[in-house]
Amino acid sequence: MRNLQITPAGAEAILSGAMPSQPHIKVLAAAMVCGVYIVNVIQSKEPFREHKERPTIFLVGDDLGWAVGPDGLHMPSVRRAIRSSVAFSVISCAPLAESYAMSAEMAVARGDNVMIVETLLDYEAVWYDLIQKLAPNKPILLATIKGGRA
Repeated sequence: MRNLQITPAGAEAILSGAMPSQPHIKVLAAAMVCGVYIVNVIQSKEPFREHKERPTIFLVGDDLGWAVGPDGLHMPSVRRAIRSSVAFSVISCAPLAESYAMSAEMAVARGDNVMIVETLLDYEAVWYDLIQKLAPNKPILLATIKGGRA
């Protein structure tokens, strides 16, 4: 699958400092070392899936200078990922390590799937509403900027 980009060896390199990274990436690398599978979902219509044997963090990168929202991705995969996840973070501001840590801790401690959506303010509400529709009553952490939905 083209969407998976960080290998366990790469995660070890990040944590050891051999590969420079930002704090939020180190949090995800630590989760990988603990057995969590990371699916890095890019802005494309390519299908993606969870790992059936291990908890999965769906890291949706919808903030590559522009945002496409859920409709810009493979919608059957998006819906399946949302329904299989127990908690969500929608981040439309600068990466906050704490937001990533909360999701990663849930995946590690409970062994459940989680989703982190990195998006821009224009699509924050669209992602939030879709998650609420497909996963009602599941927790959503919203990290936003002034003028956002929170």
